[in-house]
Amino acid sequence: MVLKDEAQRCWSVWIGRARYHFGIIRGWTKFRAENGLRVGDAYKFELIKNGEIPIAQFHSNILEWLQRERNINEAN
Repeated sequence: MVLKDEAQRCWSVWIGRARYHFGIIRGWTKFRAENGLRVGDAYKFELIKNGEIPIAQFHSNILEWLQRERNINEAN
C-alpha cells in the first residue's frame, strides 16, 4: 500500500492481518517519524485508489477534515 499526505509525499507500507485486525507492519516507523505522529494523535487514512497497489490519503488534522465533511454533507 502507498500512503500519501496532503503535500503529495508518498510512503510504501505493508499491511498485515492478525485474525480480525489489520495493521501496518512495515514502513510505519519512517512514516510516523516523517509526519511527527505521537501516541494519542488523531488522523485518518482514506482509501483513494483500490487495486494491485492501493493508495490511501493521510489526513493529519482529522478534526478539521471532519468539520469540512460535515459542512459538505449539510449543504447537500
